[in-house]
Amino acid sequence: MNKKKFDLCLVIPDIGGGGTQRVLMNLVKNWLNQGKKICVITFFNEKADFFELPIAVSRKSINFTGESKNLVVAIWNNLRRVKSLRSMIKAYQPKLVLSFLGTTNVLTILATFFMQIPVIVSERSDPTRDSLGNIWDKLRHLLYRYADIVTANSHGAIVALEKFVDAGKLKYVPNPVCIEEPFRPLTYSFPAILAVGRLSYEKGHDILLSAFSKFIHQFPQWRLVIVGDGELRNKLKQFAVNLNIDKYIIWGGMQLDIFSYYNAATIFVMPSRYEGTPNALLEAMGCGLPVIVSNASSGILQFVKNEETGLVVPVEDVETLYLAFCRLANDELLRKRLGEKARQKIKMETQCAYELWDEVLNINRY
Repeated sequence: MNKKKFDLCLVIPDIGGGGTQRVLMNLVKNWLNQGKKICVITFFNEKADFFELPIAVSRKSINFTGESKNLVVAIWNNLRRVKSLRSMIKAYQPKLVLSFLGTTNVLTILATFFMQIPVIVSERSDPTRDSLGNIWDKLRHLLYRYADIVTANSHGAIVALEKFVDAGKLKYVPNPVCIEEPFRPLTYSFPAILAVGRLSYEKGHDILLSAFSKFIHQFPQWRLVIVGDGELRNKLKQFAVNLNIDKYIIWGGMQLDIFSYYNAATIFVMPSRYEGTPNALLEAMGCGLPVIVSNASSGILQFVKNEETGLVVPVEDVETLYLAFCRLANDELLRKRLGEKARQKIKMETQCAYELWDEVLNINRY
């Protein structure tokens, strides 16, 4: 029997700036510290990278992406991706394959049929709330059962997955959080509310802007800092102009040194319409920021208990969000108490997350 070359082969669409990619980076650093040999396969090449993989990690890119003109072309292109992925996995000879994100999970399961390599897929959202599209949703329902283990980072997602995956294969594993030192100090001459996340509908930035427009009339010295990019960037900027609050907003775009922003902020807010378990929230809590979140998902509420580790407001409730802003702006002691409780919560959960990942992968046997 051939000796396996790598302990783990990780498959992910890209090394872009998303929360899943940040989770992968944290896991890679942890497993490298354990002396594990790791390879990574992406569908996009290095031009799409936001994070930089450690030099000890071997990386291959399928580099076969783009929109398909019709269903026939889409099927053909995905069969080519599966064939390329299978060849790369064979070349790496890993002991385990770990895949991230819905469509990539489907392709990885197809690529590893009959290869006698354990396959773990990591679902990063609630399948009932985050559709991949009709065909991909059906493939997810059909194929996830063939994975050796399916992980999810919220209990709500586990419940949803139980409808089409055997409960014995499902494992809840929270996001590991690595609190980093900022690359450079960032200070503001004003108190700041920070929002971090993709500028897309589900993140609820329009709700945030509406609430902030009410808040700024009473607290004109405050500013709103929005870090992230996405398809709604221009629409949200125009909405801020329409609300006459654009001069109070700092649009930060994508930031590699996100911890500078956490350290400079006064309050963190996440007004999402729906979520998985957002890494940005856990990082903000780990930095000791008082947080305001919507009750958009069980993933959020696992970490934020109202009045204990943060403030929780109803989804799409502009008035309650505005009042939460006012409350924290007026009460420094409350901000400190919530922030410290949040920090303690994340410190405990992070160690648990790494232990659960090692248990799921049984990586310590290598």
